[in-house]
Amino acid sequence: MKKISLFLFSIVFFACDSSINECDSFPSIKSFGLANKSDLDIEVVFRAEETIITPLKKDDYFLYFEPSRKNNVTIYEDCGLYVDGCESSPIDVQIKFLTSPPKCLLFSGNIENRQRDIRSSDAYNEIEEHLIDGNSVMVNQFYITPEMYEQAEHCE
Repeated sequence: MKKISLFLFSIVFFACDSSINECDSFPSIKSFGLANKSDLDIEVVFRAEETIITPLKKDDYFLYFEPSRKNNVTIYEDCGLYVDGCESSPIDVQIKFLTSPPKCLLFSGNIENRQRDIRSSDAYNEIEEHLIDGNSVMVNQFYITPEMYEQAEHCE
């Protein structure tokens, strides 16, 4: 919780610091990420212009944007994880469950179920809202669950 609060404060601070307008007029911010609720350690691979590999222990979370990180995952609030805006193609995402042997769940091609596909912004749940300097910051998370492990297949 402390890490999320520090991250959210830094977003508002940097956004207000670089803005020409008064910080009081800064709009609400949405932050996206994922939480590993699968009871297993995992690795999430985001394949876009650059491949980003994120290891996650069970019960850990990952925010797509953190100012201190070199590579961040781009998500479009209106559609989700796409190459270059909502009119382009969705990126490929692989969830690798680190079991022996490992199992993988691949999200690629067109999005068929917007409520269950990690690449769709409709699949994210609003989990908490923070007020920082009078600005509303909403955190939206996608949950990786034990049911997803059951759906996964052996990795190729």
